[in-house]
Amino acid sequence: MSTRKAATSRKAMPNKAAAKKATAKTSRKTASARGGETRAALYAEIKRRGIAGCSRMSKAELARRLGR
Repeated sequence: MSTRKAATSRKAMPNKAAAKKATAKTSRKTASARGGETRAALYAEIKRRGIAGCSRMSKAELARRLGR
C-alpha cells in the first residue's frame, strides 16, 4: 500500500518543466491582451514602409523606428 500512496502523491506535484511552460504560455497571453504588437507585426509594417536595415532589430527597436 505504501508504494501506491507514494505514486499518487507524485502525480499531484507537477514537474518543473511543465510549470515553467505553463507560466510562459500565460505570459504570452497577458502580453497580447495588453494590446501590444508582436515583433512580426512590427517588422511587417517596417517592410511595408520600405525601411531598410531592420532585420536584426529587437521589438523595442522596431517600435522606436516606427515612432511608437
